[in-house]
Amino acid sequence: MEKHFCPYCMTPVKEGEPCKACGLTSGTYSPSPHHLPPGTILMDRYLVGRVLGEGGFGITYIGCDLRLELKVAIKEYFPSDKVTRHAQASLEVSNYTGALTGNYERGKEKYLQEARTMARMNKQAEIVSVRDFFEANNTAYIVMEYVEGTTFKELVAQKGGRIPAGEFLHMIEPLFFALEVMHGTGLIHRDISPDNLMLENGSVRLLDFGCARESTHGTETMTIALKHGYAPIEQYQHKGQGPWTDVYALCATMYYCLTGKVPQQSLDRLCEDELILPRKLGVDMTENQERALLYGMGIRPRRRYQSVQELYAALYTGVPAPQIEIGQSILFMPESGNQMAAEAGQSIPAEEQRESAAEDSGKRGDVVDVPMTEAISGETGTEEDGNKDTKDSSGNRQTDSGIGAGEAEEKRKKTIHQVKIGAAAAAIVCLVASPFLLQEKLRPVSPDSEETLARTAEEGEEKDPFAEAIPVTAESETALRAALNGDAEAVIWEGEGSIQLTGEALTLTKPLYIGENANIEIATEVTVGDGGLLRIAGNLDNRGFLSAEGDGLIEIESGGNLGGMGSLFVEKEENLSVKSGGTANIFGVDFAEAGFDRLHFVPFSEEDVFRDAAHVRTGRQLLDALEDGNVSSIVIDADITLAESFRHIQKSVMVSEGVTVTAPQDAEASLCFDGWYFVNHGTVSGTFQVGDWNEDGRASNVINYGRITNDIFVESECNIVNRGQMTLGSGGIRSGKLYNLGEFVHDASRGDETWLEFLGVQFTNIGTIRVEGDGLQDRPVVMKFASGTEVRNHGVMEIGGNSRLENEGMITGYGRIFAADIISGHGTEVWNSGIIRVEYAGSAGKAASLSVPAGVQFGNDGLITCSSHSSIDIPGEFDDWGGAFIPYAWGDGGDDFRYVSTAEELKEALEDDACSTVVVDGGSDITLAEELVVTKGLAVAWPGNLHFTGGGLTLKGEDAYIYDAKLTMDGNAITVSDGAVLDIETINGGGPLHVENGGQIILRNYNEDGFLSGQNVTLKSGGRILSTGYGRLENQTVSIDGGCVYRILSDYEMTDCSIEIRKDGELLIETPYGRIDEASVITNSGKLVVGSWQECTLSGEIVNHNDMECYVCLNLEGGKLTNNGYIYVDLAGNSFRGDGTIENNGTIVTPSKGLMEEFRGNYSGNKVEYGE
Repeated sequence: MEKHFCPYCMTPVKEGEPCKACGLTSGTYSPSPHHLPPGTILMDRYLVGRVLGEGGFGITYIGCDLRLELKVAIKEYFPSDKVTRHAQASLEVSNYTGALTGNYERGKEKYLQEARTMARMNKQAEIVSVRDFFEANNTAYIVMEYVEGTTFKELVAQKGGRIPAGEFLHMIEPLFFALEVMHGTGLIHRDISPDNLMLENGSVRLLDFGCARESTHGTETMTIALKHGYAPIEQYQHKGQGPWTDVYALCATMYYCLTGKVPQQSLDRLCEDELILPRKLGVDMTENQERALLYGMGIRPRRRYQSVQELYAALYTGVPAPQIEIGQSILFMPESGNQMAAEAGQSIPAEEQRESAAEDSGKRGDVVDVPMTEAISGETGTEEDGNKDTKDSSGNRQTDSGIGAGEAEEKRKKTIHQVKIGAAAAAIVCLVASPFLLQEKLRPVSPDSEETLARTAEEGEEKDPFAEAIPVTAESETALRAALNGDAEAVIWEGEGSIQLTGEALTLTKPLYIGENANIEIATEVTVGDGGLLRIAGNLDNRGFLSAEGDGLIEIESGGNLGGMGSLFVEKEENLSVKSGGTANIFGVDFAEAGFDRLHFVPFSEEDVFRDAAHVRTGRQLLDALEDGNVSSIVIDADITLAESFRHIQKSVMVSEGVTVTAPQDAEASLCFDGWYFVNHGTVSGTFQVGDWNEDGRASNVINYGRITNDIFVESECNIVNRGQMTLGSGGIRSGKLYNLGEFVHDASRGDETWLEFLGVQFTNIGTIRVEGDGLQDRPVVMKFASGTEVRNHGVMEIGGNSRLENEGMITGYGRIFAADIISGHGTEVWNSGIIRVEYAGSAGKAASLSVPAGVQFGNDGLITCSSHSSIDIPGEFDDWGGAFIPYAWGDGGDDFRYVSTAEELKEALEDDACSTVVVDGGSDITLAEELVVTKGLAVAWPGNLHFTGGGLTLKGEDAYIYDAKLTMDGNAITVSDGAVLDIETINGGGPLHVENGGQIILRNYNEDGFLSGQNVTLKSGGRILSTGYGRLENQTVSIDGGCVYRILSDYEMTDCSIEIRKDGELLIETPYGRIDEASVITNSGKLVVGSWQECTLSGEIVNHNDMECYVCLNLEGGKLTNNGYIYVDLAGNSFRGDGTIENNGTIVTPSKGLMEEFRGNYSGNKVEYGE
């Protein structure tokens, strides 16, 4: 039976009967001719009802999702200045012909693009969610959640004219965080007002997203459709909008809700600012909150908070707000519109300066529906002689012409009244004519280009790309993205802090300047595209995926630096310019020395590489092309089933779209690439290998747009860029960089094995990583991030049932590392022996989460750090295997939180019992001449440093931790005890190191030259050290007592070291490569583990008295292994090597039959036993 719904409220009704909810019938409503008639069904799913609202850019209808029988709001793109419709004749929208046609299509595409972005924000409960979007009737539609509640305008009336400050600020607090996220995507609401904020079931909701958008560009006529009192001045100009635009509207809305008074409109405030201080109206708020609110309503964008994050900090955490003067200090009070033009930098003829500005017409200065190209003018009388006020003998104000103070005041008021209309009109003229009034212009110029830029345009010189730039003043990814996505011609970031780019992929299509003291860290995908210029005078740290294409240019100025670990991809070499004095250094490789090495600096144009390619359609043709010395590149244009393996492919190969290449599954290596480029647009099925297991391979680049299935083995340095889908059964990726921008799946049903291991890999995930093991019952599917692997997760990690994720490296998450809705099924396990960082991207304003549901086993003997803005929720089985957890505070406010930048401030904060957490400001290098004792939380913001010149460092107690430490010790001692945790980012010149009574140290990136050279390391009574960064142990004595663990998860070198493992102590070396020199000795009476994949070179001596396990090839280059206890060896079929000595006085057990096949040295003592 077909259901019917009321067109007014979408309540189910019987046909022809009144609605029981609203009492109306379908025939009561008569839509306008250009509205969709009630009963229209879109996409065979969405029923259209009455019009809820209409603006200059669209129409909003109440609707019903017929499939779900759910009430929705349907927004239709309908810019009234570009389209028309007569619904009785056709539902199709007809757009006007001529110049506006292209504008309409661009506007429609932008409308849909913003819908796509909004759809990704459905987790933000405060912002009305997008359920669907589509094109129909020659226009676009967005289906949104329908919100039923009370608008804040209605709420003010219900509360008697105003909402109490405490109640109101608590009510809207969640909105700040939602707006931060929204701005981070590049979206701006542009229409925040009391009737667009709603309270639904006690929660704030933001409605009518994007209602006021720029409709055209240039000088075409535009109609302003703004809410006066809430729209900032830049919206009247249609330029220079960004997060600061929403800041103004939000503060104006707050002003109304707190005072019950609609704020004076921004154009009127240009002439005379008559805002009344909220506290004078009886609003119960602090003076700092009042200043913050009014500073957020600054008339000029530059004199206003640039982000909601800054506003929030002042309103809620007590960060001091700037001093402001409202009412008494007028921004400018021109005698005429000419003066405003003069202030805007325009030349005014003398005779015009003497003319009057405007005449009082008796009309209000409203700007509703004012065509922007219409001439605006007016006149007012002025005094030609320029009389000035003086005071008479009694102190009364008097003008030179003898007018008394009272009469002068009346004249002043009348003059103000007379100029308001003219000044407001002149303001519009000035705002349209010149952006100088709204923002300061910055011209970052290198010394060698000043003379060039000083030349005139008539000489034919190119325009400085930053001449019309706007600056970003907030240390915020949100502010930077908003500026880049806004209308500004160019953007400048030259603060002294750091901005992290961690959100959505960013394509730069305009100039961006990074100032001398500024830093940007890329941890996502950034493309410098056509029209884009990335000029670096400061520092760009690339830890994501950075590329340049088309005419995009990355330009490194003198003193500028491009660094980090992520490779740089350019379409042509001209996309990168490094000037004298500038540096580009990626992963320790300097561009000045290496040039375009195809590994760190990768020049790749698919068109250029395959322009003269040989096109093949059969396996025979492929083999011939590979063997032809005249062929440099190959394109496979037809499906091929390979009858043999292809090894050492040293040509560029591309698989065309729609083509499938299938290789034999039983071959040792089906497709083995050794250098050059492999590009896949089709499907490749078979074992896929990059580099050779036993030979030095050359750098390869694999770029996948299609599908690659089955097993993978990567042995040589390479870049793997996945933009499509990689579904892998098993394998090992032992080096290189992996960028997942698509879907990366470990599916054990694809092969016989169930493991996929990453070793020493830089893995940037912007897409989805998924582990699927539900199809197997006899063994779990294992994805292992082994030592040396760093995973930067900005996408999604899904772990299915019967699966296990093992981490011995570092996982850094700025979003969801694990989440309850993506980890599911029985038998799911997470084992952490490395580091998991649940980060708060401060400049991005994003909180991360680690959430593991019930039924999942989570084991930790590594380190988990979680910022106070982020969250950890593990209701499942949590096994604390002795690991550390640091719930560090970062970016908090309050009386218990303290920022410091000097030694005196640091000491005072540490001694203050009311302070629980101390943060060393980024950029601060604090020198300490005496011992520092830490018994509370201490964080060191990048790139701050603690330099100990005359005393050591002591951490004591379970409440004590130092997070992200950068330490210079000058030989002074470090003691960590009684449950304290020291997390060291870098350490130089260390002295003796003592870890005792449950204390823990995490070493991440200490100096390769020997962080504790010549010093003693002592672990007692449950002390633990976890080392994850490359280390060189030199001339050291290490003592590991019972119950203590020293765990090494990174490549290492031991030079002239003596390590003693006492009873019940443990040394766990779980690393791909290690070297123990001839002067080093390890004596084991506890437990020694040497792993986990490649090789340990032993030139010194290992003496085992108790229990030892070996999982790497032990290469005895003149070294000696003496066994007086028990050794278990599993080399997966490989052999001991070298010419050293093995003296077995105890027991050696191995499942590897060929353990001694390649050993050329001396073996004596008991025979090796074969077995499990």
